[in-house]
Amino acid sequence: MARCLLTQSKLPISFWAEAVNTANYIRNRCITKALKGKTPFELWHKKRPSVKHMRIFGEVTHVLNKAPNKGKLDPQGIRYIFLGYDESSKGYRVWIPNKQKAIVSRDVKFFNTIKIDGQPTILMKN
Repeated sequence: MARCLLTQSKLPISFWAEAVNTANYIRNRCITKALKGKTPFELWHKKRPSVKHMRIFGEVTHVLNKAPNKGKLDPQGIRYIFLGYDESSKGYRVWIPNKQKAIVSRDVKFFNTIKIDGQPTILMKN
């Protein structure tokens, strides 16, 4: 599943760990015959998982700009790339292309209509 996520998103192979983590997160919320129609999440947490928050791996997102010195005319959101889910909070893992790092944020907007262009130059510095 991780290979499919990377292929579909057109992200570079260097994001393989994020793809594996996201694939594992998705897999733990899928029904399986071995568990008699239940999910691994359901057996562990004793409740059915919600999938309302699930998004497309590699999707372009906008994260609320919380810069302390932000002016009134500065953008409200900054363009990031969705990488996955944070297990310890209700946040999303997103990639900041210009800083070359991943962060966790709850203030994320998804626009399902915009896809990344698949050019590694916008994701990785040469």
